[in-house]
Amino acid sequence: MKKMKKIMAVLLAAVMTLAMAVTAFADEGKTTTENGTLTVSVKSGTTPAQTLKDQTIYLYKLFDVTESGSDENAHYAYTVNTTDGYKKAIVSALNNDKITEDSTDEEIENAVSSLGSDNAKEVQNFANAFRKYALNNKVAATKDSGKIIDETKTDYQFTGLEYGYYLVCVGSVNSIQASLLTVDATHNAVALKSEAPDITKTADKDAETVHVGPTVTYTIKGTVPDMT
Repeated sequence: MKKMKKIMAVLLAAVMTLAMAVTAFADEGKTTTENGTLTVSVKSGTTPAQTLKDQTIYLYKLFDVTESGSDENAHYAYTVNTTDGYKKAIVSALNNDKITEDSTDEEIENAVSSLGSDNAKEVQNFANAFRKYALNNKVAATKDSGKIIDETKTDYQFTGLEYGYYLVCVGSVNSIQASLLTVDATHNAVALKSEAPDITKTADKDAETVHVGPTVTYTIKGTVPDMT
């Protein structure tokens, strides 16, 4: 009888240890379903300052996020948003021979995150390509602000956002730079850079050697914000 009690005690201890291990594992690798906020603002060195008037802010959640650990030990893993059309749009916008629809989520996320920091040219090119694909193929934005009417408004707050990795772009994405960022409890704001008009004029002849008589042809090139 004593031997049987010892066996039962050992089995009970083993079952409890296994249960605790399973619980810990579940806690350390959970898909984050919490909601957060994101304040999108525009920073500008132009006079008058750039505002969001007549613009629409679009948010596209490119990746869902899985959190492991907590606080300073938190780590994140990303999986492609399974919403219809998103994976195709991301692959198309990357325009990377090494990335296809058969690529793993990790490979696709690495390709996107390696584009650069906020306002990087590569991020802007990706945003333009993604938006073009989305519009042509009716891939819906995760959220949008609607057309902003207030002529003095320089920021807009989204609420109820699922945690994830987002593409943030404004209007036709030609006037205000786009951004890529993770939205969670600690990352809840982004300042988008305004693109001021850039005008250059060049001549087909050297101005210091030209005298009265010859025709000088000037070429003017410029980048002007698209306010549509």
